[in-house]
Amino acid sequence: MKKPASTALALILFCASGYTQTSLKTDSIPVNDSTWIALPEVMVKGERPVIKVEDGKLNYNIPLLVKDKPVTNAYEVLKEIPGMMEQNDVLSLAGTSGVTFLINGQKTNLTYEQIMSVLKSTPASRIGNVEIMYSAPPQYNVRGAAVNLLFTDPSVGTDMWQGEISGTFEQKYYSQGTGRANLIFSNNGFTADIMYAYNNTQVRMKEEMLSYPLFKEQRYDIKQLNLGHAQFPNHNIRAAIEYGFKNKDKISASYTGQYTDTENRRTSDMTLRKNKSDNNDVYKIFTDNTVKGPSKLHNIQLDYQSHFGLNVGGNYTYYNDNSTQDMENTPQLEGLPHFINSESEQEVKKAMVYINMTHDLAHNWNLNYGGNATYTHSRNISSSYMDGNVDDEASFLGKQQEMTANLFVGFSKSFNDKFSVQASVSSEYYKTTEKERNIEKTLWKDIAFFPNANISYVFCPEHILQLSLSSDKQYPSYWILNPTVYHINAYSEIQGSPDLQPSRKYNTSLQYILKQKYVFIAYFNYQPDYFTQMGYQSSDELKTVFKQFNFKYKRDMGITLVIPFRVKEILNSTLVLNGNYLTERCDDFYDIPFNRSKWFNVVQLNNDIKISTKPDLKLNVSGYYTTKAIQGIMDLGSTYNVSAGVTWTFDKGRAKLIIKGNDLFNSTTPTVNTNYKGQLSRMNITPDSRTLNISFIYRFGGFKEKEKKEIDTSRFGSSM
Repeated sequence: MKKPASTALALILFCASGYTQTSLKTDSIPVNDSTWIALPEVMVKGERPVIKVEDGKLNYNIPLLVKDKPVTNAYEVLKEIPGMMEQNDVLSLAGTSGVTFLINGQKTNLTYEQIMSVLKSTPASRIGNVEIMYSAPPQYNVRGAAVNLLFTDPSVGTDMWQGEISGTFEQKYYSQGTGRANLIFSNNGFTADIMYAYNNTQVRMKEEMLSYPLFKEQRYDIKQLNLGHAQFPNHNIRAAIEYGFKNKDKISASYTGQYTDTENRRTSDMTLRKNKSDNNDVYKIFTDNTVKGPSKLHNIQLDYQSHFGLNVGGNYTYYNDNSTQDMENTPQLEGLPHFINSESEQEVKKAMVYINMTHDLAHNWNLNYGGNATYTHSRNISSSYMDGNVDDEASFLGKQQEMTANLFVGFSKSFNDKFSVQASVSSEYYKTTEKERNIEKTLWKDIAFFPNANISYVFCPEHILQLSLSSDKQYPSYWILNPTVYHINAYSEIQGSPDLQPSRKYNTSLQYILKQKYVFIAYFNYQPDYFTQMGYQSSDELKTVFKQFNFKYKRDMGITLVIPFRVKEILNSTLVLNGNYLTERCDDFYDIPFNRSKWFNVVQLNNDIKISTKPDLKLNVSGYYTTKAIQGIMDLGSTYNVSAGVTWTFDKGRAKLIIKGNDLFNSTTPTVNTNYKGQLSRMNITPDSRTLNISFIYRFGGFKEKEKKEIDTSRFGSSM
């Protein structure tokens, strides 16, 4: 017993050393140059806080975090969160198997791409805080890890107009631009706001592919050069009203609309040789493939929050996507269609209602309970023709109906100033039916349970420990469940996966904050029935088929370190290190089951440098490096990113001019190699991510941002 007593004494003495500075009465203390921990009656002086740790959440103070950084919108703000990384326009959070994005605690009805489109259209100045939850409580109507963006309120009790206008010129391979305007009126508890943004995104695509399929005991040599140009003019609009009563009740309503008209043209030069040594038996095929069409989304949300803990609301979403495909292969070869033409449409109607209740009980107990119900109807249509004849394999009319009902009960309890617990259990009933060609079948019908817990222990300001446990379920998109076929070129196609099953997620993470400065996260994630898209060189036909498959499981475990450091008042940096051991196993991948593992490591560094005070000039230099990774039978190459930007703030802080270069070496996309049990291929992708941005922002009327809620369309869209 002597050793534990000595250890405890040493810990107490070490903790006490954190109180040698002047103490003041407050309810929180800073941890590193940004973190606050709730501890009543004591404050340790330090630098201005950026992070709080409270109720199982890491709460980032965004105005302080992005101060003087070259960020213009909410999407760029998220990239500044330690542990958040962007690769190929996809944001991921270290230590998680996936993350849900919330706005003011509300689940969305948008796809990931639509959520990101809204965030890219939202000014960075509208965000007050971002909460990182490794295990979100069920009253958020989500499960698993979540990132909650909190928008600041206009001034209460004032009568004023406020606003912001901005414009960005962006040079990638093609030039493009974004314009944005926000206007808010507030008067005695009533607020109304409107936001409009337009961007005309253009993307250049280039892939060089080498394939060596084995077909009828003959090894073929296939080379492809694929080029493409996609254009996405996009309109985003949002209008909202809110009224706050004197008794602290709040009621709000909002409308969100998105309108896009896409045109994507791709060409493919393919050379096919039956034998590498035989130059006489060579075929050359050129494919010209254009897909275009409009899409639109409308969403209405209502929400009521009472002063006594009741939260009730609902939302309705309508989504429609139309597209046409015109594809031509030349020259005409036997067995190869000359023309492929198709028309497709997806219509989704989704309604959700929720009711949650929170009771503050005696002795620091809190009781939470509630539920939500969702009904979705989707209609998916595809009509495809080969050389004027109906292609039955790629034509379908499918209707899906989905019903889910969730109930939860949970509690939170602060046992003392050091130890607190939040725990809950949710139950979900879900049923999905599909009707195609007058044949109706049940895809899924089940009841599932999802535990959730966050346990926190504050030894002292120098030592904070937090354990998070969560579980979740992920569903495939509506479109992918149809028997669809999309032809990429003369050799490759994407097929639907009608038998795809939802996957489960089980996540555990342990977060430890040391010496008010360093953050350590250990995590373990397990996903049975995990699904993703993979390519397979068919043994029945001379083609590569891309299709989504359920794995037996995906498992990853690792450690993340967040290390901030400062050099006087000139340099402020954050280093993030992540080591991850990944295992993927699939027993039903055609005739080649696999069980593969690999270490995957990431290094991130973000540096803020003060150039001068007058004029107010700041420099940001950031970057990351990732080691090689795996996805199924594919081997992914290493990647890296170096970005830099300068911010000039003037006109008493009302105006900003930002010049930024992203991915200066165009190096964020990995090469993809496959060499597994006869599957041989290589793909080199030239990304269109090197970017020069020039942005101007001007605020007027003491601009503050209005709250905003998001929409969940994570399973909408006819893309595969």
